[in-house]
Amino acid sequence: MKSQTYYLYAFEFIPYHGGIAHYSHSLAKYLHEQGHSVNVVTSNHLSQSDGYALNKPNRWNSDVLLINKFFSLTFRIHQLIFLTKQLLKSRLYRSSSRIIVTSLFVNFSVLSIRWFQLLKIPYEIVLHGLDIYELSEKRPKFLDHCILGASEIIVNSQHTGKLLQSRYPDQSFILMPPLLDISKINGYIESSAQIKPFQSSKKSLKHLIVSICRLVPRKGIQIAIPAVARFLRSNEDWHYVIVGDGPMYDKLKQMIPIEVSSRIRMAGAVTEEVKYAILNASKVFIMPNLQFDEKDVEGFGISFIEATYCGNWVIGGNNGGVPDAIDECTNGYLINMDDHPEDQIVSALEHIINRQDSKATIDYARQRVVDQYSFASHWEI
Repeated sequence: MKSQTYYLYAFEFIPYHGGIAHYSHSLAKYLHEQGHSVNVVTSNHLSQSDGYALNKPNRWNSDVLLINKFFSLTFRIHQLIFLTKQLLKSRLYRSSSRIIVTSLFVNFSVLSIRWFQLLKIPYEIVLHGLDIYELSEKRPKFLDHCILGASEIIVNSQHTGKLLQSRYPDQSFILMPPLLDISKINGYIESSAQIKPFQSSKKSLKHLIVSICRLVPRKGIQIAIPAVARFLRSNEDWHYVIVGDGPMYDKLKQMIPIEVSSRIRMAGAVTEEVKYAILNASKVFIMPNLQFDEKDVEGFGISFIEATYCGNWVIGGNNGGVPDAIDECTNGYLINMDDHPEDQIVSALEHIINRQDSKATIDYARQRVVDQYSFASHWEI
């Protein structure tokens, strides 16, 4: 494979949280691991390089950001000046490099694409479901110009690809899912080997079900709790741990039935090291995600891929991009959330504990993650 030079205009980038920031980083890391020269342009002054070149604003203005609105405005102007300089440089490498804008959801992305179009600089775009939902409603003409003017379109999931073609039937795209940094995950697992989550000196938790997510309605934990509680009543050696924080924390805690309250725990937010210690100790990962409207939907479901790699069966909602991450033949169960989801969850859990092929199937699913969703996989973009 011939080495190329890439410029990624990634305005949502780590250490920001969220799917788009994680995706932008994983794309940069993947291209770097494949031997390409990667230059990330981001307005996030807190970003740190992970092997690739990183162009970001200086930090000196960031310390005064919180003083008052004047300094906040000053920093935004500083970001704009930084971006203008980067865009001016793009004329120098327009013929020798590939330019990819990793999201359309940020104003700086809009400015960048208008600049590329003005100077007829070839550019490629990454589309996430939220890009299409938001822009088709608020700025449909700009979305048309972005898509029709791009030399290539990359989508993060089959769900996004279908959404794109529902609005632009003849538009082709390249699928590039978010990827896992397997070596980093292995490092977390190794460093957490001495951590025994939720185990007392009297009794160890041999069978653990876990949910790890932000506690908002879309994640569906309000449906998982009563379903798992039903399962626990007839399976006394199983426990359920809910990891994460969010606006539903108190409400979810109140939903835990008293008779199984000793076996359902709310763990709150944890470090990455503890998160992977929990995933390494658990046997089932559940997040019965819901889709409330076109905007409030799970775009891909990288959490299911992480849990599969750590040896878990996964249970998720059959909507959005989650079917990309859950293959019912290998790693888990998709729940139709409009058809008695609690009954389906209980049935899936009962099926899991009675499976005879559990280890072999999970080992296969784990290898599938390495082959398809890691930096060792081979995606052509």
